[in-house]
Amino acid sequence: MKIHLLELEHQRAALDDIAKSFPRIDEFSHKDENGLVASSIYANPLLSGAFRETNFIDIKMETGTGKTYTYTRMMYELHEKLGLFKFIIVVPSLAIKEGSKSFLTADFARQHFAKDFSRAILEVGIVNSGDFSTGKGKRREIPNAIREFAEADSNNKNQIRVLLLSDKGFLDRANSSIFRDDYDMNLFGGESSPAAMISKTRPVVIIDEPHRIKRDGNSYKNIMAKFKPEMIVRFGATFPKISEGRGRNKTEKIDFYRGQPQHNLTAVDAFNQDLVKGVRVEIPDGANKNDAYKVKSVTAKELVLVRQGKEYKVATGDSLDNIDDRFPAYITYQNKVLSNNEDFEIPVEMTIVPDSYTNSYQEILMSRALEAHFDTERDNFLREGYRVKTNALFFIESRKSYREENWLKETFEKLLHEKLIHRISRETDATYKEFLQATLNNISGAHGGYFSGDSDHKSSDDRIAEETDVILRDKSKSLGFKDEKGEWNILRFFFSQWALREGWDNPNVFTIAKLRSSGSESSKIQEVGRGLRLPVDEMGNRLSDEEWYLNFIVDESEREFAKSLTNEINEEIQEDVISGIEISSEIINKLKASGYGDTKRAIINKLADDGVIDDNDIVINSERLKTLLPRMGLKKGKIKVGKDSVPKMVRLNKDNWNKIKDFWLEVSQRYMLQFEDIDYLNELFSKSIADDRLFDDNSNLGVTVEQTRKNKEGGAISTSEMKEYMLNRNAVGQLSYGEFVRKLSRYTNLGMNLIHQELSQKLKSLKNADFVKILNEKTLNKIFDSWKSVFENNFSEKYHYSKLEFKAKTSVWENDKFVNEIPQGMVGNLLISTKVDDRNLFNEIFVDSDHPEGDIAKITPDKNEIKVFGKIPRRAIQVPTYTGGTSTPDFVYATNNNLYLLVEAKATGGLRSSEIIAVESQSKAFKNFKNIKWSKVTSADEVATLLKELR
Repeated sequence: MKIHLLELEHQRAALDDIAKSFPRIDEFSHKDENGLVASSIYANPLLSGAFRETNFIDIKMETGTGKTYTYTRMMYELHEKLGLFKFIIVVPSLAIKEGSKSFLTADFARQHFAKDFSRAILEVGIVNSGDFSTGKGKRREIPNAIREFAEADSNNKNQIRVLLLSDKGFLDRANSSIFRDDYDMNLFGGESSPAAMISKTRPVVIIDEPHRIKRDGNSYKNIMAKFKPEMIVRFGATFPKISEGRGRNKTEKIDFYRGQPQHNLTAVDAFNQDLVKGVRVEIPDGANKNDAYKVKSVTAKELVLVRQGKEYKVATGDSLDNIDDRFPAYITYQNKVLSNNEDFEIPVEMTIVPDSYTNSYQEILMSRALEAHFDTERDNFLREGYRVKTNALFFIESRKSYREENWLKETFEKLLHEKLIHRISRETDATYKEFLQATLNNISGAHGGYFSGDSDHKSSDDRIAEETDVILRDKSKSLGFKDEKGEWNILRFFFSQWALREGWDNPNVFTIAKLRSSGSESSKIQEVGRGLRLPVDEMGNRLSDEEWYLNFIVDESEREFAKSLTNEINEEIQEDVISGIEISSEIINKLKASGYGDTKRAIINKLADDGVIDDNDIVINSERLKTLLPRMGLKKGKIKVGKDSVPKMVRLNKDNWNKIKDFWLEVSQRYMLQFEDIDYLNELFSKSIADDRLFDDNSNLGVTVEQTRKNKEGGAISTSEMKEYMLNRNAVGQLSYGEFVRKLSRYTNLGMNLIHQELSQKLKSLKNADFVKILNEKTLNKIFDSWKSVFENNFSEKYHYSKLEFKAKTSVWENDKFVNEIPQGMVGNLLISTKVDDRNLFNEIFVDSDHPEGDIAKITPDKNEIKVFGKIPRRAIQVPTYTGGTSTPDFVYATNNNLYLLVEAKATGGLRSSEIIAVESQSKAFKNFKNIKWSKVTSADEVATLLKELR
C-alpha cells in the first residue's frame, strides 16, 4: 500500500517557528573555528552565531504528532532558503534509526516532498557497526557513507546530504571507530579521522529524542567536540532535566537551549486537538504482579518463586499452599509441572497468579488484550469508508520466552486459536469471517517479534529477518489487508521488550498489552506512545477527522495508570513564557482558539496595543501574556478506563455479612463432582463417539499442517504408535492426542483413563484415518455435543458432590475475611430504585433483570423473622456443574434462628440447557444441608410464600 502524506497544520506551525528562530547566513565572517572560509564548497554556509549553544533550537512535539516528518521537511526548506545541504541525524536506538531510515528513503515520502521541492534530491547515508573495516595495508578505510557525505560539494545545487547514525557504540565511547585517526589519508588536508572529516562540513545536527542524549552525557559532548556542528536542532516529546544550585537551594528545571522551546506542542494540545488517539486503560481481573509469583528457577527437585523480592522454594511433591494458602492444597509441584488436571507447565520467567493458578499472569493479560483487539478490529473492518488494518503490540519480560524457550509464544498461539474459533463461529460478515479464517489457517504467520538480538539481517533464521523487516522497516506490510498476490495479510500482533519505544512508527496499533515492569522513572506518555499516532486506512489516507482510542492493558498494580497519565499530560499546562523572543505561532494559535482574535494579524495588532509585544513581534511582557493564555486541561474522555476494566465498585455491608459468616464458610467450601457407576459411564461415552461422522476431516477450522500421522501401511495407528503420538505436539491449530484427551476430560468431567480407553479403541476402528486432521478443536466440540446429549438423556442424575478439605476463596471472601467491595458487574447491571433495608448485604441493590430479580429485590422480609438478606454475587458460591463451570444462587435469606433460604431466580418460559443444568446442580448440591432450603422461583410471590414457610 502507498501512504499519502499531508503537511498538517500543527506541523506547519512548528516549521514556521523554526524559520523564525533559525540564524541567517553570516555575510561578514571569512573563517570559522575550523579555519574554513565561509564559502567552502564542502561545508554548509556559515551561519550567524554558529557553534554557540545559546543559538541552538529546541522543538517540542508530543509523541505521535510527526516529528520525523517535520525535521525532514525542515531539511528541504533550509536547503531551499539558506543553501544548507549537510545534515546529521543522531538517534538513541536502533529502532528509531530504522524508523527514520524507513521514512527518509520511502518512495511515498520522496514523492510527497517532490511536489514542493521538485529539484532537491535527498541522499541518505547510513552508518552501521560493520562499516569500519581494515584496508589492505592494515590501515582502516573510512566508510563510504561518511566519505560521500564529506566529499559532496555545493556545486551540485540540488543535493541534500544526510548522515544517519545512532549514538550507541559510535558517539558514546572515546575509542569509537568514528573517532580514531588511523585511517587512510583523505579529504581536507589529509584527515585520517572520520570525525575530523565530518567536522569540516560544518554540519547541522538533528537530535531525535533529546532526553536520551543529554548535554552532560558522553554522546553529546563528543558531538560538540568532534563533529563541531554549527547548529543543533533537537526534536522530542521529552527533554532532559538539569539541576541548579546546591543543598536546600538545589532546583530542577527542563534543559532547553534558550530557556524554553522554540515550538511547544504539548500533550494537552495533542490530545485536545485530536492529533493523537485517546487512551482507554483496561485492567483484567486476576492480574496483579505485586501479588503474583515469578518463576526464578525450575528443576526436577525444586521450584523457586519470587514475590516482591523474596524467594519461596517448593520441593517436588509439596503443595503450593505451603507458601500461600490461596493456592489450592491439591496443587503440588511435580517435576517441572503443577500437578492438577491440566499438568500446568511452569517455565522460567512465567508469573503465577494464586487466584487463577491455571492461567499465568501473562496469559490473563494477553487474553484480555486479544478480546480488546478483536472488538476494535471488527469495528475498524466494518467501518464506513475504507477499512483500517488493526495491529496490537505486546511488551514482554524477555526475548527468551518468545524466541528460545517459546512458552510465551505457544501460550499466545493457543489463546489466539481459541479466540478465533469463538469469533468465527459467531461472525455474520462473510468478508471479515474470511479474514479471521485466514488467520486461523496460519496462526504462526499472524504474529512476529523484534528484539535487540534479531536485527542482524545475516541471521540464519529467514523468518526472524522477515519479521524485523516488517516491524522496523516496511510498515506498509502491516497496514494493508492484501499482499501483492491478493492473499490476506494476517500479520498484526507484535512482541517486543521495550525495544519499540520512541521512534517506532506504526500508526495502526490499537492495543498495547504491558506484560512487564516499565521501571520507576518511566513516563506514562512514553509507555502509550507507540499507539498514539493517528491511523491510516487501507488506501494509505491519514484519518484525522474521527475519534480513535488505544486500548492499553495493564495489571491491577497500575490501577492508577489513567490518573497518572492524565496528571502527567496536565503538568505541561503552566509552561513558561519568556520575554525577549519572537512570539510563536503556537501561542498565537492558542490565543485564536480562546477568542482573543480572529486572525493572526488581528492578534498581533492587539498584542502590540496591549504592550505584550514590540514592533518586531518580540515578547516584552511575558507576565501579561501568561494571563491571556487559556489554561484548559485535558478534555474529559480523552483518557478513560474501559467499561470492563475498572468497573464501579459496590460496597459490602460487612456487619450483615459477618452475621452469616459460618453459613458462608460452609456453603462456599469447595466440592468435587463425582460420577457413579464407572462401568456405565464407559458405555455412555462409547455410545457418544459411536458415529464415524464425528471423525470426518474436520481440518477446515484448523491450520495447514505439514505432516500427518499414519502407520507405514497408511492405515490406523497401533497402540504403540498411539503412545508415541501422545507425546508429540503438532503444529498450531491441531491437538496432540494427549492434549485432545485432557481437554475432553475437562469439558466432560470424565476421567482421562476412561476417555483414553474408549477413544483409542474408536480410533483404531477408523480405516485410513488421518489423525492430524481428526484431532482438532472442531472434532473435540462435536464429541462434546454428542456426549452432552447422551449424558443428559441417560445419566444426568447419577452423580454426587464430595467435600474437599482446603480453604475456599470466593468473590466476597479473601484472606480469612469478607472483602470491602466488589465490582458492580459481579452483582448485577441494573440499579433498583428502592429504599435499602439496613439488613441488606449491600448498600446499593443491583440485579441482572427487572423480572423476576428486580421484583424479588424489592421484597422487605419480616424483621421478626429475617436478620440478613440480599443478592448473592457471581462466583460467591461456586457449585460445580457436570458440563464444566460453576453456578451460584441469586438470593439468600437468613432467619434469626439460623435457617437459610437460597433462591435461584428464572424467568417464566422454557430454560436453556445451561440453565437447566445449573438448576439441577444447585438442587443436588444443597439438598443434604439440614439448615438450608433451596428453590427455583419465577416470581416475587413465590419467594414471599417460601419466606412464610421458612421456620
